[in-house]
Amino acid sequence: MQEGSPLYRCFATAALAVAVSNAITSWQHNAHAVVSRPASSATRGAALVFYPYGSADHNGAYKLDGHARQRALELAATVVRVGRVGAARRWLAHAAPNSLRHVSLGGHGNSTRIMWGDGVCDATDRECGIWPDNKGFLALLSSRLTERAVVVLESCYALSMAPAIAASLRLGARVFATDACYNQEHLKYVLDASGDLVPMLFDPWHTSSMQVVVAPDCHDMPWVAPEWLRTLGVSGCADVTMDVCLSDDADGEVLDRKGQGPASACCRCGAGRLM
Repeated sequence: MQEGSPLYRCFATAALAVAVSNAITSWQHNAHAVVSRPASSATRGAALVFYPYGSADHNGAYKLDGHARQRALELAATVVRVGRVGAARRWLAHAAPNSLRHVSLGGHGNSTRIMWGDGVCDATDRECGIWPDNKGFLALLSSRLTERAVVVLESCYALSMAPAIAASLRLGARVFATDACYNQEHLKYVLDASGDLVPMLFDPWHTSSMQVVVAPDCHDMPWVAPEWLRTLGVSGCADVTMDVCLSDDADGEVLDRKGQGPASACCRCGAGRLM
């Protein structure tokens, strides 16, 4: 069957419809979930996405539209709507230790917190969202993450929260966030050199990007950026961006004189050395 043929497109559309219809809907402890069935080949760990209720989502940014469903299917993720931190903790408690490869914390942000809620609680109520000093929740999250897990602060202006959240995690977890606001359709996942799906922003009108902060226990391997990268402000692993991480080491453009590349050396790229 030719890939571009009408018959192929028909089969592809039917397969996607079946995948979406296979979602399981459940309710538990002030949380509503749409659970995508993991792919049979998903052996690197599970994925969990937290979103607020629609009543706490003033502009529909976290509705389960085609973009959100596509990301969930790519991640083989469980997408959970939560109103309180306690509900999110109970979902995390169901996960086995060291089992989550990806966790997204989604909600409206103002650089100090990620808002959940259900339309009832006040925006200053610390049970209605995630603050960087919510140590109990973050400690439980940390215990559920695999080595070098991906944690996405899926919220506007969340970059200022990322260092404190990363410091509460372990085993080189990578916390992704941006200092800008963005539309959900601009959030995509791309495969990095370590085999993980990491977030990128594809916004034709703005230059905002996802930046990454790495949790303790990961140490960079030696890597010195080539001269052309140093002119762009990247001298080593401490300066590396995801664009550099995703560069193809095979063509030699980002390898240093010893043949070492960021994808196999830098903690930000999901590599490095765990201590």
